[in-house]
Amino acid sequence: MRTFAIMTRVLKELIRDKRTLALMFIAPIFILILMNLIFSANQATDITVGTVSVSQSLNKDLGQSKHVDIKTYNSQTQAKKALKDETIDAVIKKSGNNYNITYANTDSSKTTATKMAFKNALTTNGTNTLKSHL
Repeated sequence: MRTFAIMTRVLKELIRDKRTLALMFIAPIFILILMNLIFSANQATDITVGTVSVSQSLNKDLGQSKHVDIKTYNSQTQAKKALKDETIDAVIKKSGNNYNITYANTDSSKTTATKMAFKNALTTNGTNTLKSHL
């Protein structure tokens, strides 16, 4: 019996307190709106990659992704200057059979996207080379 009396007293106090009622109904709606705003943000990351002495076929394979732009440079110094000026996100240079990649490291998502795009381009280029040899 006492529990019922305490419960009714607390409920009456809650109903009479307008601020508590507002927090009970408006705060969850506000939090849901903020969560919607955060989770519906644009997830696409556009990157610009500078290449030096890279074959035309690898440039073509690297540029196949719709979020990757390719800029070809004649020398390493021009590419490094563009990287320093933050006009490109990475520089790919071929020396012998190896590729040297220098990242701007301004945004980790751009660095990861560059790594994935380069790996996919190498795989595609290797597959196309094997197809042509067969």
